[in-house]
Amino acid sequence: MTLPNYLKKKKGLLQIRKKKGWEIWNPYHSKLSAYLMAGGQNWPFKKNSKILYLGPAEGNTISYLSEICLTNTITAIEISPVAMAELLVLAKEKENIIPCLNDAHFPEKYRIQANNPEIIY
Repeated sequence: MTLPNYLKKKKGLLQIRKKKGWEIWNPYHSKLSAYLMAGGQNWPFKKNSKILYLGPAEGNTISYLSEICLTNTITAIEISPVAMAELLVLAKEKENIIPCLNDAHFPEKYRIQANNPEIIY
């Protein structure tokens, strides 16, 4: 798969273009980054993607996705109050992240709240 223009591999690392330049997207902190580094072929994320994100934890991967999916929302379902506290801080910075404290085991319950997302991650 050819990487989108906002991603590149350099010196064995994945980098993502952000407003202030290129930043390393650590595959040891993000399964999505690790997937790309391992040669993953399916990349559905676009500027206008609407995402239901199940279990974002403290927000590493979702932070990068919010930079990619700029013109739509990412509804983040997290069950841990501790992780949610960190996610709320991130959501104040990233206006396209909508945090929701709930159980991610039932994604069908959140389809309407997430405005019928194209991607469930």
